[in-house]
Amino acid sequence: MKSTATLVVLAAILIAGCTSVPSGPAPSPSAMPEPVTSPSPATLPQLPPAARPPATSTTPEQTPTPALPERGKATANFVWSNDPGIRLEGGNVPYVHRLQDGRIRMYYGDMGGIASAISSDGLTFDKEPGVRVISGNAGGPETIVNDPTVVRLKDGRVRMYYKGATGPGGPDRSTHTIYSAVSTDGLSFEKEGVRIDPHQTTDRGWASVPEAVVLPDGRVRLYYVSDALDVGHGIVSAISDDGLSFSREGPVLSGFVDPAVVRLSDGTYLMLGVAFPQSGAAPGIYSFTSQDGLSFSNHSLVLAGQNDIDPAIIGLGNGNYRVYYWSMTDQPPTIKSISGKLSTAPASATRAPDISSVQAPRNIAGAKVWLFAVDDGNPRLALSAESDGQLLVGRLDISNPTAPVSWRTVAGPADTGGAPIADHWHIYAHGYHWLVFSVAGDNASYLLKLSKDFQRIALVPVGHADGPTNDMFLVAEPGGVAVGHFAPTSRGQIIHRFNVGARKIGEASIGGGAFAHTNGSSAIPVEGGYLLFATETLNPSVAGAVRMIQLDASWRPVSSKAVLDETGTNAAMPTAVRLANGYMIVNLRVRTGVSPRGAAPGPLPQPGGLLPDDSGALVRLVLTPDGTVVNRETLAPAGTNRPHTALVGDLLVTTWDETGTVRLRVERVQ
Repeated sequence: MKSTATLVVLAAILIAGCTSVPSGPAPSPSAMPEPVTSPSPATLPQLPPAARPPATSTTPEQTPTPALPERGKATANFVWSNDPGIRLEGGNVPYVHRLQDGRIRMYYGDMGGIASAISSDGLTFDKEPGVRVISGNAGGPETIVNDPTVVRLKDGRVRMYYKGATGPGGPDRSTHTIYSAVSTDGLSFEKEGVRIDPHQTTDRGWASVPEAVVLPDGRVRLYYVSDALDVGHGIVSAISDDGLSFSREGPVLSGFVDPAVVRLSDGTYLMLGVAFPQSGAAPGIYSFTSQDGLSFSNHSLVLAGQNDIDPAIIGLGNGNYRVYYWSMTDQPPTIKSISGKLSTAPASATRAPDISSVQAPRNIAGAKVWLFAVDDGNPRLALSAESDGQLLVGRLDISNPTAPVSWRTVAGPADTGGAPIADHWHIYAHGYHWLVFSVAGDNASYLLKLSKDFQRIALVPVGHADGPTNDMFLVAEPGGVAVGHFAPTSRGQIIHRFNVGARKIGEASIGGGAFAHTNGSSAIPVEGGYLLFATETLNPSVAGAVRMIQLDASWRPVSSKAVLDETGTNAAMPTAVRLANGYMIVNLRVRTGVSPRGAAPGPLPQPGGLLPDDSGALVRLVLTPDGTVVNRETLAPAGTNRPHTALVGDLLVTTWDETGTVRLRVERVQ
């Protein structure tokens, strides 16, 4: 198996790694893994037994592969989502490849050794009878066998590399060795012997979790987990001309284990690895990219969680990929999967937006806080704001820099039992205006549905038992809208879901662990789910980050990436819009010179209240489709709060609060 969390966990799951030193008999070596080089639906194709030529080839077969890009910073922009259901029950440590007939075979760990299952769609697998590679006698070097990886040989056979362990436990408790076995049909394997002996290398008895890749020149590279001093328990690599005798190349990733590698259509190598405590990363499966297969960088969280380990990846075609993994907490062990789409507009292929001024910042009279601009198709922009405990709406001719706003009250203390309205959020979706607002000094909040001309249609309670409801967010769903309420106990949000009729249809809980955040966050819909721009803390005197959390359509978290995380900086209240090319524009409030994390407790705002002196600079970030910041601009140096962002055709409308007033600016995005 592979590894995660602590050395105790390591011992429990038999982490793997590998190095080089051949041993045992030397059968004819012709190794070639199936197109790790392209996202086409071919991963280790296998010939039917009757069509196999004699096993006479002795050198690795070469596969035509795309030329590598010029050496530099390789990136791969993925959007990941959970696949519903399970792939296989009663197995662990998956490895998958596609047969010539289009079916997908999964090799996995079983009680008796390495077993297999077959699938026509990569989602529903049927176990195949028998054991592919059987475990050895107790106390022997192959007491436990697991962690399979397969390459296709030039003569049509397949070679499996796998881990053999003397027993359970981590380094110093058992020895892990890399072995190989060969097969003519992918089902009946003959053991070949040791490929990497960790006692003959610097791996200190721990060579495990092999991942084999055939290079464009026909050589075979094994990535594996090592306990060598130069990697500090992490991933190293070894190289072979014949697939049998390996020479160690050196460290690849320190602090990450369980490698899975695929080569993308542009020649970029994509590696998945599981964060080990020494990495300093939050628990989860991460991706890395490389142009030479040795220097990996650009890490991005693929799947968060302390117990999800041993990823295996396969290309599905058209830029789609599937990752299989298992969780240590499942009983019986269960293999699951997520799917990823490689962006059709990666950062390297699209142009960052040009933003030019159309209308200088101006005060909007008649409102005091929480100004929103919303596009509902009317030539005059819809606005909402608050003043003296009342919720106001109006329209503005943004082509006229001096045009006034004629405000009207749509909700107030008469709707809340006499309590003033404290804050709100406003969107236009499904032909209606939706406003959610909270009540000062209470945990109450309400969802207001208005017609396009601001006539009230419905007013319904949201979630009066969640705790402080200030600084909520509101986002459109395919069949309605969703309200995000802060949930202090889980360090996240409770998502209250409503249909188009303003009837509540369900809840979801997000946050905690690697996805912990507070109120003052926001979300936007994207293909396959949502992007949450999450505030770490609203305590303005303590350092805190803003992160971009990807969630699937059921609000299950998929990945997380820091957008702004700097020493001595408190970033909060982010809002964002997404352009057609995938770039994002994020406005947020930033304070510098604050105390480090943990230096002071993070007090929570009281219901309906704000922390004192929580204003700061208004900062704009431009992000690539994968969330990388490519431009940063300070729009106002101090005294701002609660920024909001709207896209009206090619016009970018930014609104924010300053003391006693609200302001608006208009720019053009090209």
